[in-house]
Amino acid sequence: MSLNNSYGNSLALASAAFASKITVLHVLTVRERFLSSKFVGSKDEQIFFASFFRAFVLAVPGTGLGGPDFIDRAERLAKNCAENEPFFVLMAAIAGLAGAVDLELGTKLVQAYIAARCAHTGIYLLGDKLNTALRSTSFVAGALTTLAFAGSVFAQIVKQK
Repeated sequence: MSLNNSYGNSLALASAAFASKITVLHVLTVRERFLSSKFVGSKDEQIFFASFFRAFVLAVPGTGLGGPDFIDRAERLAKNCAENEPFFVLMAAIAGLAGAVDLELGTKLVQAYIAARCAHTGIYLLGDKLNTALRSTSFVAGALTTLAFAGSVFAQIVKQK
């Protein structure tokens, strides 16, 4: 089983985008923890590599993104990403390999999902600086794309039988 180039590239792009996005989100969270001294454990700042991590994440005083509020927002966002993105990518990959999705439609849906989830992340991180309706709209766009993809898979399987 193999995927055509366009569909396979879209899946690879989704995986790379989501992995990069969550990594950057975690680095920003660690950075903000150093800047605000809001650590998970009481001895986190005392670990041997703390000064290395502080330099790695460019934790320069006066350059914070919102302190504890940003940390809370970033943690909620990380949970949201973990609850949504892996399942979409897994569904899309398995459906493509099984021939259970029209590859042209699947490619468009994967690309739409990437756009919706990346927009959701950016809007969510900006927090109160943007209207929450934008965040909700981007989330709903991703959710509807997921349901459209799943519906397409169901329709393709019924069609094959």
